[in-house]
Amino acid sequence: MCPKGFVESPVPSNRHAGFGGRPEETGWLKGQYRASGRPYVVLCHDEEQVHQVRARLEDWLEPRGLRFNEEKTQVVHLDKGFDFLGFTVRRTGGKLIIKPSTAACARLRARLRTEVKTLHGSNAEAVLRRLIPIVRGWAAYYRAVASTTTFTSLDHYLWRLTFKWSRRRHRNKSRYWIVDRYFGQFHPSRRDRWVFGDRDSGAFLIKFAWTGIVRHQLVKGGASRTTPR
Repeated sequence: MCPKGFVESPVPSNRHAGFGGRPEETGWLKGQYRASGRPYVVLCHDEEQVHQVRARLEDWLEPRGLRFNEEKTQVVHLDKGFDFLGFTVRRTGGKLIIKPSTAACARLRARLRTEVKTLHGSNAEAVLRRLIPIVRGWAAYYRAVASTTTFTSLDHYLWRLTFKWSRRRHRNKSRYWIVDRYFGQFHPSRRDRWVFGDRDSGAFLIKFAWTGIVRHQLVKGGASRTTPR
């Protein structure tokens, strides 16, 4: 089970609830607690165990004034996968793969597209000021999962947006002039000449792919605030 704030709160909720076990399961229970609104995921070996664990959780939640939100609780096989807090969790070829969800990527693309449209008529410095925090924050949130392919795809998409912005800003200039004016090897330690930047200030747009993938450190089974040590 994983609590809301998957990246910021790496301690699995089954540790807090006092449930142990290794994540080698075949099924899962996805639910949300009423009153707190906190979504949870429980991984189990089979569907029978899912219902057993749910009963135990209901007993654990009741004295705390919490209960499952039936509309948002479902049982699905792990091979089918599920989306949780912007991540897609699915077992492929016997291996559990977690990556940014398709919906989360679509939301980001829509936001980037909207932001760039609102910047028509602005200078490169304004574009960088608006986009850099978005890229840095999104990449940091997804850096702990299998995001390499997604980061590369988003970099291509953002390049197209900034190139269109440049063409719109200088309608009478050639593509070669545009590339020379706004794209180059701005980063001092990266041999990448397709980085969008501002020639006047030297500022440049960071890329998603520049964020390294750092895996979460697994929490030990006995690490629970409610389980006696």
